[in-house]
Amino acid sequence: MANDNILQTALKALYVLRVVSEAGEPISMTEVSSRADLSRTVAFRMLKTLEVAGFVQVVQGGKRYEATVNQAGSASLGDALSLLRRVSSANPVVGIDEADLHTGTTLSRPQIKTALNELQRYRLIEPAGTEQWRISPGILGYAEQLLRASPTLSALRPIMQVLSDETGETITFFRETEGFQYVTEVVPCKEPLSYSLPIGSGHSVLRGAAGRAWLSGHDETEVQRIVYRLAGMSGHHPAVGPDELIADAVRFRARGYAYCKNERIENAAAVAVPITGPTGRIAGVLSVMAPVFRLTEEKADAIGQRMADMTRDLFRVAELEKPKRGPALRETAETAPKV
Repeated sequence: MANDNILQTALKALYVLRVVSEAGEPISMTEVSSRADLSRTVAFRMLKTLEVAGFVQVVQGGKRYEATVNQAGSASLGDALSLLRRVSSANPVVGIDEADLHTGTTLSRPQIKTALNELQRYRLIEPAGTEQWRISPGILGYAEQLLRASPTLSALRPIMQVLSDETGETITFFRETEGFQYVTEVVPCKEPLSYSLPIGSGHSVLRGAAGRAWLSGHDETEVQRIVYRLAGMSGHHPAVGPDELIADAVRFRARGYAYCKNERIENAAAVAVPITGPTGRIAGVLSVMAPVFRLTEEKADAIGQRMADMTRDLFRVAELEKPKRGPALRETAETAPKV
């Protein structure tokens, strides 16, 4: 599931840039693939993304690549990438203290500050408090092509559009990394009052319908292990106790979808289903989010069952021209009761 790991995918693009920068001379795509330990296909996509972004350029008749920064900046690039790796390994909510970044490096504090400011300028990291840094949602831009080429998302997009048409609400796909779910794709609601999480934002799997749906994709023993491990960690603040979370996961697993309200966003409700990827493992979560008054438990039951039916055999559905449309799951001027 390498393509499903958002942070690792973005870091691959940055390490390709490092390989090109430190080569000392124009380098071929095959050499980049070998030195970065990536397949030729992935190396090619990364190089093209970096070329479009202006970080590398094609030379020698289109057969080799070189960095657009001068070689004097190569060492600083390597240092910055090392810092980026350490920031990306920290808790995505609280981040890492600048003083901790100074430990285990030969860089001076001014050098670290300069490198961090550069990473922030390119929207790779962001402040998480006074002298605290965390990974930025902007890092997704470096992995956009690979993320959009994900077989799971490719199969889900037609379903997301159908759900958007049928419900009229916000449709979101989340991916999980280290106990946090990240918004990867959104089909926004067109209603004046709606709720939508920004792409790249991260949230604990211990909160919300999406979190419970992800937990429900695991057996009870694994759910217990996950919940008790994360419950005491920084950045994870469940709205209910561990035992209730585990019971919810077991209950939602039996019925195929999860429903929750007023946890991640006040006055918002969501219904969500776990999505099984081509490897047979949980690849993410699909969610419908709306104001509580528009997504009652009764309506959520209908939508949740519809979502479970549409995604149960996702990759078999993907082979069809498009999912069959069901009855409208939202009120229209014609179907709304007369008052």
